[in-house]
Amino acid sequence: MTAYCVNCGEQCRARYPFCRACETDPCLPESRIGEALGMGQETSVIDFIYRDERLQLIYAILICTVVSIVLGAFTLSLYFILFAATVLGIRAREYSIRSRCVAVGPHTLPEIDRLRRLAAHRVGIQAPPVYVFQSPVANAYASGFWGDCFIVVNSGLIEMLNHDELLFVLGHEMGHVRYGHTTWMALAYPVQGQHRMFPVTDLLQLLFNAWHLRAEYTADRGGTLAAGFADPGVRTQIKLALGSTLGDEDAINSILTDLEGAADDRFEHIVELFGTHPLPKNRIREIVRFARTDKFREAVGKNSL
Repeated sequence: MTAYCVNCGEQCRARYPFCRACETDPCLPESRIGEALGMGQETSVIDFIYRDERLQLIYAILICTVVSIVLGAFTLSLYFILFAATVLGIRAREYSIRSRCVAVGPHTLPEIDRLRRLAAHRVGIQAPPVYVFQSPVANAYASGFWGDCFIVVNSGLIEMLNHDELLFVLGHEMGHVRYGHTTWMALAYPVQGQHRMFPVTDLLQLLFNAWHLRAEYTADRGGTLAAGFADPGVRTQIKLALGSTLGDEDAINSILTDLEGAADDRFEHIVELFGTHPLPKNRIREIVRFARTDKFREAVGKNSL
């Protein structure tokens, strides 16, 4: 089919109103272009999509959907496997503790048993079992699931603390028990220590750390209630940070003086999110604040024996 340029009359490509020269001529009037396009010459628009493009797009969407479902199901299944392992681990740990530790009772370590019952009364729970584990490491923890909880206190911590400070520690762990922290920790951190094998636990830990920090502050309030005043909790935090030798009276007074004039550091609270416990000075500050509240004073008055 022969066609001619509507501007100069030269032969041009079929279905095109201009020849190559006129088509690229910058001086061609816009009105002339409009007239040419409106002359009713036959035009056609082809479908130039590459073969199977849409089909491949559909395949990609379907595959991504299936993979997302499979990975989601796998991750969820892995989580429940880890959770089941955690529950079994708690039971196994309790059995191991019963066989390797000394259970506190009226006839075995009666002074600690009296503190156990007193702390439980002041915190407002039924006294859970307490075990003493022979270890120089100054540590204590609560463990259990769905109310079946127990507390372990290392002998090194008992040797470091006095009567009131040990009462604070027991009250702290019972605070975890009262508010179900041990159950949520089992849910949040399944199979602790296995994060290298199961990276999903790192994500869960990061998501729950903000709650975990507040849970520690809550437990410190339980310890302060059990002790009856702030000083034992403050001394305990300093001794855990510095040791019983360095955490003397002068160190305690100096730290408290520094904290009185120091403002909260928001950056420190962000840093805390990447740890397992609040910073000692923040814990001391919160213990002192709680002990100054009317709620605390009222509770201590009612719970005094």
